[in-house]
Amino acid sequence: MEVPASSAAVNAVWLLVACFLVLLEGTFTTNGFSSGIFHGMATILQVQCSGETLDADENLLSMALYTLADEVVVVSVDLSSQECTTRGAFSACIIDKQDSRRTAIRTLVQDLPQDGSREYGCDVTSVKPGGRTRIQTWSYTLHNESMYMAFVVQCLRNNGSVCLCFTIT
Repeated sequence: MEVPASSAAVNAVWLLVACFLVLLEGTFTTNGFSSGIFHGMATILQVQCSGETLDADENLLSMALYTLADEVVVVSVDLSSQECTTRGAFSACIIDKQDSRRTAIRTLVQDLPQDGSREYGCDVTSVKPGGRTRIQTWSYTLHNESMYMAFVVQCLRNNGSVCLCFTIT
């Protein structure tokens, strides 16, 4: 059965619109924070704090990721003891023994309402040459816009097309 040209044009327009509304399987990054959809599951978001934005001559000592509203630490890592501590959420530590700045802590967020947001903080302790310790506190607001993500995933399944999507904030 042949698809009418007008129907194909409408589908193409919707796909284009959707591509401008969402970030498909990508991440938003600010300071050492990043976030995105977890493995294509539009209802699960991932928040990560990493030492990658530290200066090249810094060594990461520890990080703690917490919710700003109640200051409850969700996940933390201490590189001196190689210890990862998680509390109350599915979280993980990725410890890079070769380059401590590439160490990251992350947590999955499943309970954020559609169009909701949650603020996270990350305390990062590092040491610079000469033994000078530096403590930084970063904050990040996670937004749940997964409804648009589900639409694009479905659109791509139906269309068989490939589309690079991005969000302008």
